[in-house]
Order: sequence, then C-alpha cells, then structure tokens
Amino acid sequence: GKFIPVLEQYNLIQELDCYIWESLCRHLHQWNKKGYPPIPVSVNASRISIGSLDVAAILEGLVKKYHLSPSQLEVEITESAYVEEYNVIPGVVESLREAGFTVLMDDFGSGYSSLSFLADTNVDVIKLDMRFLNCDTPKSNYILSSVIRISYWLNLRIIAEETRRLSRMVNRMLKRHEKNS
Repeated sequence: GKFIPVLEQYNLIQELDCYIWESLCRHLHQWNKKGYPPIPVSVNASRISIGSLDVAAILEGLVKKYHLSPSQLEVEITESAYVEEYNVIPGVVESLREAGFTVLMDDFGSGYSSLSFLADTNVDVIKLDMRFLNCDTPKSNYILSSVIRISYWLNLRIIAEETRRLSRMVNRMLKRHEKNS
C-alpha cells in the first residue's frame, strides 16, 4: 500500500486504474472464449479516479470492447472515497448501477460516517473492514449485529474478510429470531 500515495501524488493512479480495468476485461474475455462459467470479479476505483474520470463510461466502454456482461464486474469504492468525494459519489454510483454494474462500499466501518453514506447512496453490497471485524468485545458485537440488521432492512448484501466471526454472529441472530417468532 505504500506505492498508492506516491501514484496519487504524481496523478498516476488514474492510469493504473484504467490499466487494471482493461487488463481484467481482457482476461475475462479470454475466460469467456474458453467457455469458463462467468463469475463476477471485483475491481477497485480509487477516490481520485472517482473524482476525475467518468468511471461508468470507461467501464461501459471496456465491457462493450471485450463483449462482456456488466454483471461480470463489481466496482469497489472505498469508504474514504465517500468522505472525500461526497458530492460526486451518489451520481457515480447511480451511473454504474444504471449501466448494470454491482457497486460495493469497500472498507465499511473504517471511517466516521458510514451510516449516512448508506442513507445517501444506493450501493448493492457493503464490504466490512477487517479492523471492524477483529474487535470481539460486547460493544463491537452489538455494533456489528446492528450493521447486519440494517443491511438486511436495506436489502444489502454483506461481504466480510473474516467470515467465521460474521457467520457465528449471524447464526446466533437467526437462533434468537427463531425463538422470538
């Protein structure tokens, strides 16, 4: 992660993003030609690319160029981008979703205003930050439990890097729910 700030400082991160997006689309095209079943693959969009490029148009162009379905790409936008590009993000997310891409809020729980972003932006998936999951205190368990409930109410999928803890918590919640039903 040390090279990202350097690329950002010299305005090269957009080139890296575009290079990675194109490389991925080229690989997906090759996989499709070989008859592999299509699976969605996540790509990151840096906060600088979000603020300076038309990410939806670029990804749409790549999907057309390589004869892919937009459902094969999932676009991850970090929570920090929501903070720094607050006025731009809702429009970018809507453009991506209208083009058929799934949008993930990456690093959820690492910043200060995640819940307000969920209210203001129509993402499809929240990807819980690993640091958020590594706290195993009663207080952190209540917070995680609440995030799971909110995601359910908002019809959002949740992805977590440490699935064992999340799985245990969801199972406990389901058992409690069955007892109360």
